[in-house]
Amino acid sequence: MQNIDPQTLLLITVGIAAAAVLLQACVLIGILIALLKISKLVREKADEFHASTIPVLNHSRELLESTHSLVSRLEPRFDAAANDIAEIVGTVRSQAGRLDLTVNDLQERLHKHALRLDGMAGNVLDFIENTGNYISETINRPRRRASGVFAAAKAFVKGYAAPVQGRPTHVEPEPAPEDKNIPA
Repeated sequence: MQNIDPQTLLLITVGIAAAAVLLQACVLIGILIALLKISKLVREKADEFHASTIPVLNHSRELLESTHSLVSRLEPRFDAAANDIAEIVGTVRSQAGRLDLTVNDLQERLHKHALRLDGMAGNVLDFIENTGNYISETINRPRRRASGVFAAAKAFVKGYAAPVQGRPTHVEPEPAPEDKNIPA
């Protein structure tokens, strides 16, 4: 190896270092250019996104504010309506309980009256049947006796009256007519 003077060696070292720095600067410039392009692309996409979402957000904000104002205006009415409905439901429940008790009471009374009327109707029908039997017996007894008396008188007149010539003097009495509806 030849002897290289230190200045040349220094110059070569500085040249290599300068080339490395220059290469590093080129790489950094390339990165900077790439970042600038990406930044520009991101900015464009952000602007597009911003342009499309801002109207939606504004409209949503307006809708939210109008809904909030509507709810704040209607909230007392909703509370009042809920309280009224709760009161009505409580009243209906108590009235339904009373109605149930009343219906049960009426049902019991109606059942008792039906049993009572059934008994009364049975007694009336028994009384009518007994009265009919008594009246029939009361009317038929004298009629049977009168019929018997008339039959006896007829037999007496036929049998013991003055004999007519050509007739026998002894006549058999006719039996009394029987009523087929009345048992003897």
